[in-house]
Amino acid sequence: MNNNNNSIAFFFTYLKVDLLNFVRNKTAAFWTFAFPLLLLIIFMGSFGSSTGLGNVTIRFDDQDQSAVSQAFIEHVRFVFKQQKSIEVVFDKDANETLTLSIPKGFKQRLEAHQGTVLQLAGHAAPGIAGEIAEKILSSVADDFVLRQLYEYRGISVVSDLQKAKKSVNSNNNYAAYLVTGLLCMVVISTSLMGFVMPLVSSRQNGHFRIFELIPVSKIAVVLALAISKFIVILGSGILLFLFAILAYKLGLPAELARYGNGFLVLVMGVLGFLALALVVAARVKTSDWANIICNLIYFPLILLGNLFIPIEGSGNLTKVLDHMPVNLFVQALRGTIVGGDPLSTYTNFFLLFGALIICSLVYISRAFVLNRGVR
Repeated sequence: MNNNNNSIAFFFTYLKVDLLNFVRNKTAAFWTFAFPLLLLIIFMGSFGSSTGLGNVTIRFDDQDQSAVSQAFIEHVRFVFKQQKSIEVVFDKDANETLTLSIPKGFKQRLEAHQGTVLQLAGHAAPGIAGEIAEKILSSVADDFVLRQLYEYRGISVVSDLQKAKKSVNSNNNYAAYLVTGLLCMVVISTSLMGFVMPLVSSRQNGHFRIFELIPVSKIAVVLALAISKFIVILGSGILLFLFAILAYKLGLPAELARYGNGFLVLVMGVLGFLALALVVAARVKTSDWANIICNLIYFPLILLGNLFIPIEGSGNLTKVLDHMPVNLFVQALRGTIVGGDPLSTYTNFFLLFGALIICSLVYISRAFVLNRGVR
C-alpha cells in the first residue's frame, strides 16, 4: 500500500516537473505551439482565407460512344466520389466548366493496348478546388491508368456522384480544411518527435537510473511523461483552432455538440498516437534509431494522410489509404467539426484507435524498460 501511495504522489510531482521543463524549453515550445501557427499563417497568406473548396463542374464529351468509353466515364465519377476534398457536379451547364473530351477510336486503341490522348479544356473555378480537380483528372487520364482500367475493367464502379454524401469541405473555406490537417500534424509530430526521441535519449543517457533508488513503479514514470505530452498536445491543438477562428473566421456554426464531438475525436487521436509512440520507444534502444524510425513513420503519414495534399485519383490505392489511422483521424475530425456529423458516423475510427490503445498498453506494461536490465 505504501509503495502505491508513493507511486501516486510521485506521478503528480513528476507530471508537474515535466510540464514545467517543457515550458522552459524554448525550442520544444516553438515547434509545438508557434510553428503550427506560423504554418497556418503561411498557408493562408499563399491561398487566401476566403478561398473556397466549393463545387467543380465537369462535362464529358464522349465522341467514341462505346462501352469502354462509358466505363471510363463511370470510373472518373467513382474516383471523384472517393475523394473528400471537393464536391464535383457532372454534366451541368455553367460558365466555369471543365470539359473532358474522349476521342473517337478510344475503344480500339485500348483493345490494341495503345495509349490515347484525352483533351481537357474549359475554365476551372477559381481557387484550390479547381486546381485539385484538374490534377485528379490529369492523373486519371494518364495513358498507363487508361491501359490498367481496360485490363481490369471488371472492377466495380459507382456512378451518379450527385447522390453521394456531400463532402464536409464543400461549403467551407480553406482555413477550416487546413486547420484540421494542422491539428493532426501537431498530434503526430509531438507524439513521435516530441515524445519518443526525448524519452529514448533520456533512457540511453541514464537519466532514469535515479528511479532505481526510489520505490516507484515504471508505470508511474511512463504515465506521467505520456500525460504531460497529452496535455501539451491538447493545449497546442486548442490554441491553433482558436487562433484560426479569430484570425480567419472559419464560418462554422456555433454549435456546442459540433465542437464537443470534435474534442472527443481529438482526445482519442492523441491517445492513439501517444500509445503508438510508447510502443516505438519500447522497441528502440538508441536515439539514432529513434530518429530514423520516427521519420520513417512521420513523413509517410503526413504525405499520405490527406492532411494537406489530396490523395484522390489513385484508384485502389485510395481505398487502402482511406483506412490508414491518420486518414481515419483527419476524416473524423473534419466530419465532426466542419461537417457537424455525429460520432456514430466514425465508428471505425473509434474501434481502431481503441484497439490500438489497449494493445499498446498491454505491450508496454511488459516490454517497456526504463534502464537496461530493469523492468
